[in-house]
Amino acid sequence: MKIRMTTLSASPRGVFMPGQTLTVDDDKALELIRRGFAVAVGAIAAERRETATQPQPEARALCDVPGIGDVRAKQLIELGILTASDLAGADAATIADALDGVGAATARRWTQAARRL
Repeated sequence: MKIRMTTLSASPRGVFMPGQTLTVDDDKALELIRRGFAVAVGAIAAERRETATQPQPEARALCDVPGIGDVRAKQLIELGILTASDLAGADAATIADALDGVGAATARRWTQAARRL
């Protein structure tokens, strides 16, 4: 399915900019649409929009968290932290141990900022 990104998003496949158009499998496309990261485009866009639920506020992008850019977002996604909500529930010490150049204080600021979103 063809989708257009609505937010900055990172995945193991790369960093995707708002407005960028991608072709992904239907399950992944519907997941991105449900989370509010993308919209369907093309001939079946209207049908897919009807089947996808509205984005949930807790499904905010990692780049919405102050201090997290696209490089850190990609690294967090590789750790299995996909959204700001995931980050809010993550252990700051584990993040600090897993990411080079990120100390416990920085990881704690990120998790606290994610909780405030």
